[in-house]
Amino acid sequence: MNKTIKNIFHIKAVHDVNTFIYYFKRLWLIGKCIPDTAYANDTVKLVLSIIVPALKISTQFFRKAIYLFFFIGIPLLISLDKSIQLPMERFDFAVHIFFFMSCFIGPLGESHVFKVEQIKLICLKYFRMDAKKYTQANIIIQYVPFMIYFLPGLLVMALLTGGSILHVLLLWLSLFCFRMMGEALQVWFYEKKSIILSRNNIIMGILIVIGVFLAYIPMFLNINLRISELLFHPVIILFYLILGGYSFYYIMWGYSNYRKKIIRSMDTKFMTSEMLKKSKKSVFTTVEMKEEDLDHSKLSNSNLQNLKGYAYMNQLFFIRHRRQLVRPVFYRLAFVLLAFLVGLGFYIINPTLAIRFSERMDRIVPTMVFLMYGITTTDKACKAMFYNCDISLLRYGFYRKPRAILSNFRIRLLRISLHNLIVGFSICLAMIGFCEICQTNWMTRGMLMLFLVILLLSVLFTVHHLFLYYVFQPYSLGLEVKNPFFKILNGLMYVICYICFMIEASGVVFTLGVLISTILYIAIALILVYRFAPKYFRVK
Repeated sequence: MNKTIKNIFHIKAVHDVNTFIYYFKRLWLIGKCIPDTAYANDTVKLVLSIIVPALKISTQFFRKAIYLFFFIGIPLLISLDKSIQLPMERFDFAVHIFFFMSCFIGPLGESHVFKVEQIKLICLKYFRMDAKKYTQANIIIQYVPFMIYFLPGLLVMALLTGGSILHVLLLWLSLFCFRMMGEALQVWFYEKKSIILSRNNIIMGILIVIGVFLAYIPMFLNINLRISELLFHPVIILFYLILGGYSFYYIMWGYSNYRKKIIRSMDTKFMTSEMLKKSKKSVFTTVEMKEEDLDHSKLSNSNLQNLKGYAYMNQLFFIRHRRQLVRPVFYRLAFVLLAFLVGLGFYIINPTLAIRFSERMDRIVPTMVFLMYGITTTDKACKAMFYNCDISLLRYGFYRKPRAILSNFRIRLLRISLHNLIVGFSICLAMIGFCEICQTNWMTRGMLMLFLVILLLSVLFTVHHLFLYYVFQPYSLGLEVKNPFFKILNGLMYVICYICFMIEASGVVFTLGVLISTILYIAIALILVYRFAPKYFRVK
């Protein structure tokens, strides 16, 4: 096994260094100074073989710390700021969330035995490694660093929430045991049913919903499940130590069918197909054209004869992309209708509580910020515009002229804003209907401001995605996301919306802050589009 581990480390190091040089060469200005001979320079690659792993290790420590901060730290800090009493002590609450997120969802959500990655393809296809020996070595390579990366974050979490070093060690040990149990369960289940649990979207969807629900339910229902007391009880510790130890033995030495039954999950053809599903083109699979989209009967019923130029082109584009762009709007309208019917049932079952909720509905502005970000259709529209239109037309000079770019931007902004406004308006109508059922006055300042926030957010997220698309144009001819600023700004917007959702602030001041911020962002984004889109809207 030691020889296999060394070989995998060597292959991985060479692969990581070559990947680093490849992407470094594509950096603006700096990359042009790196010659192609860098791939063959032993001195450079020796230095990079030290620097690149060091960067990856530091990044992994940072990622685990960020994970603990976002999923445990932020909810805990927010709860401590509330006037209500915590449902459990700080450390108990931290352990509670960590258990369901990392020990319940994590072990089945990921499997290093079945994980499809480039290194596995290289080792099995090109170096002809034995599948069983590779799996055994890979388990060691993956889980030893994984556990080390978690330890500092767990230690800081425990010290800040009132836990002890012994608690940290026990929690760390339980994480390893539950991970091994998850790996063993997936291997056993694949042996029996030929189904890989971590790749089954239905099973994983149900698991994530249940896990998240159980992780955060104490904060809202004031239920103390006392997970920490159970997890640190001597009998329970002995129980999961035995199960974890046996699971580790099972996946390392007890299971003898890697070369036969499980070989399909490591077969190069299967691995390649899985990698293609996760590849760069998979981002655009949801907006690919089908024969039904080119039905000419749809064109005969449209008002194309009165349009010219880019108005005609965009109208034709939206007609042919109804399935990708209009159908999601109908799905969202159906969801709003379902939410209204649930509210109606809520009123029938418990009218007193429903009326109380309707009277406090103007306080859900933070929730609506996150919800409106999630239901916008603009991101998908931008992918459809690039994949089925702009990637080809941007080859021509007339399409890259400032007047053409800005004309297309205005037409698309109005059309996609209409889609999102329809959804926002339906949410407002559902709220009004619920208030009417509960006989609550919805013509108050708070409710009218809430409606205005919803409609402005519909426009905001339309402008946001189109702004990122036209100013940073992240997609390349190879269908890769090339621009790092696109990811940073998009991620920052998500974080801001998530924080708004978690802080549960309310009142006129917060609502006014959202309104002012929304208007300012829309104005600044539009100015930046008109200033920079004619220059930067290109295919990389």
